[in-house]
Amino acid sequence: MTDNLQRLQKVIAAAGITSRRKAEGLISSGQVYVNGKQTTELGTKVRPLVDEISINGKTIIVQPKIYLMLNKPKGYVASSRSFPNQPSVLELIKNKERIFTVGRLDKDTTGLLLLTNDGNFDEIVSHPRYQIQKKYRVGLRGKVALDSLKDIQGPIYWEGEAYNPISIKLLNFDKKENLSFAEIIVAEGKNHEVKNIFEAFGFKVITLQRISLGKLNLGSLKIGQSRPLTNKEIGELISYGKKK
Repeated sequence: MTDNLQRLQKVIAAAGITSRRKAEGLISSGQVYVNGKQTTELGTKVRPLVDEISINGKTIIVQPKIYLMLNKPKGYVASSRSFPNQPSVLELIKNKERIFTVGRLDKDTTGLLLLTNDGNFDEIVSHPRYQIQKKYRVGLRGKVALDSLKDIQGPIYWEGEAYNPISIKLLNFDKKENLSFAEIIVAEGKNHEVKNIFEAFGFKVITLQRISLGKLNLGSLKIGQSRPLTNKEIGELISYGKKK
């Protein structure tokens, strides 16, 4: 039987074990076995639903691919790891299969977060080299003048790190909350990227919400709720990233 053959590293990534690139490292280092035989050749092709594939003695199971969008609430950790006394976004997802977050959002950041079991999809959407644009709505302490934001252009240096925001614009001022709201688009995916950009200019970020990722946006999805991505949305994210 030779039909439905796929490259071994692709099958490992599709099972949600790791990215395709890291899967290649597992194969090359002799940690992968196919039908009980050690396999170190990257060009090896397997039948995902027929051949038994194991990594360090643990058999992997090829599952249907899952792609979800969550409107993340404040106070939830966006990680596949568990932390004592800290709720995880995975608790909001009624899903029996193993899934993980695509990229990260800080505990106090809200908004659009993707979850999947597809390692290839995760790498394309979250890796900095694919430069997928992310739009955030930012709440800044106090009344910020429009002119104060005009000088925020890349590269911006903060604590030895360079940041390159694509665009920033002031939206409005909430007098009751004493917050100025701005919109920023970034694509590098660096840790605490948005907060550090504003911090470099003396602005304190009080609230932070991701509202879009590539062409994908929250729409009417309520906070704490999730929904599957459509095939069109998945394809748009993948093609958006691969064009970069």
